[in-house]
Amino acid sequence: MDPRALLHPIGPLPPRVYWLRRMLVLIPLVIIIVAIAVATSGSSSSPNAAGSRTPTPAVSSQPPSPVSTPACSSTDLTVTPTTDATTYPSGVLPHLSVTIRNDGSEACRFAESATTLAWSIYSGTDQLWTTTGCASTAHRGTHTLAVHHSIRRELVWNRHRSLPKCETSSTAADPGTYRLYVTVRGHRSPAAVFHLTG
Repeated sequence: MDPRALLHPIGPLPPRVYWLRRMLVLIPLVIIIVAIAVATSGSSSSPNAAGSRTPTPAVSSQPPSPVSTPACSSTDLTVTPTTDATTYPSGVLPHLSVTIRNDGSEACRFAESATTLAWSIYSGTDQLWTTTGCASTAHRGTHTLAVHHSIRRELVWNRHRSLPKCETSSTAADPGTYRLYVTVRGHRSPAAVFHLTG
């Protein structure tokens, strides 16, 4: 077939008649090809689009749980009792104090109460005075101690012997040498030595 016949129709009818016939054949063919292409591309792209969608991470309204701080052990703590003087004349009350320092390798929690911190005063082997089990003399609360940080507590001794049920004797202590200890979590501190002279 002569290619020129496609562009220049030859026949008894006018050229536009041949062009119209060709258009009537080609238009439905083009429509069918386009419909097949759209259907094929739609079915293949949808799964890919769904599969490539990046999931959105869930946002939690709860704050992250803080790392819990371990409880202080007796080996973590350095307990140092002191007095405001080494000698007390008659009528002068000893002011006692204690420093509890975290010398462990990490921060720790110290729960302070009458059962975890107790003061006591000895004369020789005689325990003259103690706060053991006396809630009225104890601070309460939980403290987070960073490494090498400390808390300090103070107490005034009325120079009288303590009695059962946290009561106090009416008789004042005699002149002599006394030792102050502070026990923290079952571990007794070194002694702070002081004297009553009258």
